Amino acid sequence: MEIKKTLIFIIISLFFINIVYAVGGPPLLPDHFKGNVLINNKEANIGTEIKIYVDNIIESTNTITTLGTYDLYVKTGNFGDEIKFSVNNVEATTSERQGGTTIILDLEVDATLIGDKDNINNNYENLLIKVDGSESLNETITGAKFIDFYDGNKELISFEFDFDNENLNLFDIEIKKQTSLTEGSILIKGIPEGITKTAYLDKLTSSNNAVCIKDAVITLISEISENCDGTDETLLKCDGSISGSYSCTAIDNRFKITGLSHSGVKEDYIAPVEEDSPPPSPPTSNGGSSGGSSGGSSKTTCIEDWECNDWFNCIELGTQRRICTDKNSCGTILNKPAEAQACEYKEEDIIPESIEEVTETEETRGISGITGAVIGLKDKTTTIVITTFITIIVLSALILNFENIKNLFKKRNNFK
Repeated sequence: MEIKKTLIFIIISLFFINIVYAVGGPPLLPDHFKGNVLINNKEANIGTEIKIYVDNIIESTNTITTLGTYDLYVKTGNFGDEIKFSVNNVEATTSERQGGTTIILDLEVDATLIGDKDNINNNYENLLIKVDGSESLNETITGAKFIDFYDGNKELISFEFDFDNENLNLFDIEIKKQTSLTEGSILIKGIPEGITKTAYLDKLTSSNNAVCIKDAVITLISEISENCDGTDETLLKCDGSISGSYSCTAIDNRFKITGLSHSGVKEDYIAPVEEDSPPPSPPTSNGGSSGGSSGGSSKTTCIEDWECNDWFNCIELGTQRRICTDKNSCGTILNKPAEAQACEYKEEDIIPESIEEVTETEETRGISGITGAVIGLKDKTTTIVITTFITIIVLSALILNFENIKNLFKKRNNFK
């Protein structure tokens, strides 16, 4: 009887051991993933970010070290768990855990806006990015939009960007303000070539009345010369003056500079020029007159001729903008038309079919996820049932035939 109790205890113990083993199993070996990385059909740059999610839980964040390729290991999760790869925060593709397998898998993403505000290299406390006045960003923006960068509610940079012609990668952009307490500056890098920007910088010295513009690719503000007389440098007074494509205006405790391409700007000072006394008039000839003209100035006056494009769409802030250009390039803005006006913002109509399509897609994804989970559970349950069933049959046979086995051993001993 004691032997039967012991056998029953063993059966129960084995039953639970089989359940634990079937559900958890031993840890899987890492899976080795490698392949190409393409962003909009171009090789991804060194430093491109790849995130790996296992069963929707982030496992690791990595950067590629070779142009256009990656080589990574996935170490967590169970057999069959879904693995998601994202490139610069854009989902690329999925796979699943297999355990100890090398998998060749290319990562490709297509997006017009890559990344978000957290991917911009900056030293501001609360950097924000808005597209046509909205902070809601998506990966597939189309058409010409106004891009604005803010530090809280203070505008830093503004430019128009046509997403139909090129892509904006926020991972490439760097915006740095001054570290000095007496000299305001701003450094802007990584915005695509040919984009003209408006930038704002802090005025930290009250007597400063100008800026020095270094419109070239630079790494540090310190590359701007002390006297603003270096290559690609322009000293510009901030009283609405225009020099070439640049203009500068002082607004409260900041400077606003327009017409920038590559951009490093710092505040500066231009000493006032003392006007010389006018030269004395030449003596008139005896008995004669000056003949009508008294020798006045013959300086030619430039007449401004402004041309503006159509107004852009009204944005959430209740304003719309346009761009105006002086065809005569007079260098003055006395008669410049307004480039901003108040408007009534209305949300764009949403096509019902699009909503249904999105809803169906989400529902399909949800059903697929549930189906996958059920299949995975079914596989594990099958393993448990089969293993346990075989164990119970074997041990039950031993228990039921225990007396026969015992007598067989007795007969064998007696025979000896």
